[in-house]
Amino acid sequence: IGLGIPAEPLFRSASENAELFSFANLDKQLQKSFNKLIQNQLREGGWDWYGQYYYSAYTTHYILTGFYKLLRLGIKLPFSKLNGIIDNTIQRTDRFFEDKYQFYLKQKEWDAQVQYDYDYVKTDIQYLYMRSFKGIDTAWLSKDYVQHLFLYATKDIDKQSYANQAQLSMILYRMGREDEAKNIVESLRKKAVKNPEIGMYWPCESNKWGYGQSAVAQQALMIE
Repeated sequence: IGLGIPAEPLFRSASENAELFSFANLDKQLQKSFNKLIQNQLREGGWDWYGQYYYSAYTTHYILTGFYKLLRLGIKLPFSKLNGIIDNTIQRTDRFFEDKYQFYLKQKEWDAQVQYDYDYVKTDIQYLYMRSFKGIDTAWLSKDYVQHLFLYATKDIDKQSYANQAQLSMILYRMGREDEAKNIVESLRKKAVKNPEIGMYWPCESNKWGYGQSAVAQQALMIE
């Protein structure tokens, strides 16, 4: 798969690159970034967009998914507090989605015509994708709110963004639902743009910013 990405990275001088990517500097920047994450983490787990104000599902998923990807690659992160931070944040995130499900049920009691908000599904898929790195355990999967999320995540898949479809295919694959995952991948393959000079890529679907809307982020998901 070629990287057909319209944006070009910014280049530094050779001396600047050498300093930027020296092991000593990388270790220093890694520890500095991790300390900042600890500092900004909400008391009950998770992160806000900025500072310590309100829980942001998007930001929390993004950070946890990054940690899980590094761990899956076998990269040993030199942080003694990492496992505790991940476990605490997973518990907070599970509560957030269970509470959201319970609120939806309350709404249905008040008005039987209430429909599940389609915009929620995007965040739901990001949550399920992040959670799939931890492993699909039966106890979690059997919970009512998780079943509800899967029901809507796998409904009208073609309406989802390319990024969300790619995430959903990986979720289903890790669940053992390989045929469904392969169907999504095959559908995405047919939607790809194939260029003899820059290879195969998926164009951004909207001018609006969203998860995976960056050409680089979207292409990385497809390759994954």
